[in-house]
Amino acid sequence: MQERSGMDIILRHMRRYPQMQPQDMAKLLYQRRMGPGHFIPDADAARARLLAEWEGLECSSLAAFEDIGGGFCRLHLSALSRKELPRLLTAFLSASRHTGSFSALRRDLRELTEALPQTAGYIAEYIRAGCPAVSHSESYRRAYRPAYRVIRTEDALRLFRFARDERQL
Repeated sequence: MQERSGMDIILRHMRRYPQMQPQDMAKLLYQRRMGPGHFIPDADAARARLLAEWEGLECSSLAAFEDIGGGFCRLHLSALSRKELPRLLTAFLSASRHTGSFSALRRDLRELTEALPQTAGYIAEYIRAGCPAVSHSESYRRAYRPAYRVIRTEDALRLFRFARDERQL
């Protein structure tokens, strides 16, 4: 099966999240190519942050996880029980060691600006800044309250198989 293009992923997310800004699009394409975006050297801090974020969640009707391409997905914390968080943390820490391709990211960004010229200004600045990992835009955070972790899609599928099997015991 051929992987979807970066633009296909962007358009799908724009339908689901109409408040997306160019910054959110850059973040999505970055995660698609680079994974979570950074190596997490302190597992204890990552664990504490994950637990605090999970405990502060409001109910969500989002899908458990969303494909972002490149073998990664955004797994929404609201889909998990507290008991499943250690497995998620393991998958997140593993994904954080991924080293991606900046040339593939820049190719996706060029495709974005060709398809959506209104993003060109932000994307040009983003590229000049070296294509760093960025946060969601304020409007996106207010509208959607994102709470997820980027992990490998195969790990998300495995995590849900374990969870389903444990619930059936």
